[in-house]
Amino acid sequence: MVLMLLLAHPTRVCAQEDADLRGAARFGPLAWLVGEWQGYGIFPDDTTYIHKRFDYETAGVHLVERTIDIFPPEDLGTDYQLHQDFAVYYRDGSDYHVKSFFVEGFVWSSTVRVSSNGDTLLVATDQIENAPPTFRARITFIREGEDGFRGVFELAPDGQTFEVFERQVMRRIR
Repeated sequence: MVLMLLLAHPTRVCAQEDADLRGAARFGPLAWLVGEWQGYGIFPDDTTYIHKRFDYETAGVHLVERTIDIFPPEDLGTDYQLHQDFAVYYRDGSDYHVKSFFVEGFVWSSTVRVSSNGDTLLVATDQIENAPPTFRARITFIREGEDGFRGVFELAPDGQTFEVFERQVMRRIR
């Protein structure tokens, strides 16, 4: 029965071959992200401490990014603002996609584009849940050697052009 189903649906055979790839073999151009990173983000009016971790999950079929941003209090004190989000990268044939979940309730569905040399990743939203339908976002990861990358986070509210919202500087700690 399964063989008949596979023969009737050749795309399922491709999906099975794709499912056999795990970890770095599955995420080749994104594999350099795997590890633990720390750094900072520069906003127009603030600076934040950032901790990121990229790990393979579900037996290497997904790449998960967990991020913690810590914003210092406006006044001297211990009331730091904690921002957490996570993203699940997955492969569909030769294409890479990501679902990102943010503490504010936004859910991004994005496509990942990889530069020809593999040193730049552009994560651009296809859809953002819990936001106006024309709102767009993108983040660009620019690799700087084995142990660093820069991130540029841009937003385009309601059909406007993209503007830089945050610049990140990250260094590998593991």
